[in-house]
Amino acid sequence: LKTLLEEKYSVVETPLSYNTPIGVAKTVLSEDFAGKEVFIAEMGARKKGDIAELCAMVKPSYGIFTGVCSQHIRTFGDLQSVYEEKSEILRSGAKVICGESVKQFDGGVATACPVEDVLLGATFTSFTLCLGEQKIAVKTTLLGSAAVENIALAATLAFEMGLSAEQIQRGVEKLQPIEHRLQL
Repeated sequence: LKTLLEEKYSVVETPLSYNTPIGVAKTVLSEDFAGKEVFIAEMGARKKGDIAELCAMVKPSYGIFTGVCSQHIRTFGDLQSVYEEKSEILRSGAKVICGESVKQFDGGVATACPVEDVLLGATFTSFTLCLGEQKIAVKTTLLGSAAVENIALAATLAFEMGLSAEQIQRGVEKLQPIEHRLQL
């Protein structure tokens, strides 16, 4: 998301899983935060109330809901509890964009833009983003089907925030894998 939005905006994000209140606060108090137009805050949850606390701090305008998994099942007890905690982003008033793997919410939610012509290569991934009436052919060094969904989520939000098809396409081309994550 940051790479895409940087095609139009000055952006700062929480680094390296700084997804707790302390991590968000450290980012806001850092020199990098000053003068930025967009703040991307990763919000993590290990227990009930974590997302509500982060939303109260950040007051998000948008949210991307990437999915529900069993990563924190030990502290939440079951997937439904994880889902309910992550749903706090909706109660914050943020406009939420979610992936197909997330069950639909009532109101305030858009799904990631559809994709077509997905090609998962050994050294690249290419596909077509369908943003409104526009179709954008993109190619990235990110690998795998999860990258396709994540890029579709980010592109949907970037489009919502006023980026053009050309800006989104340029941003996707600049994406680089996170070190040690599906990196050749």
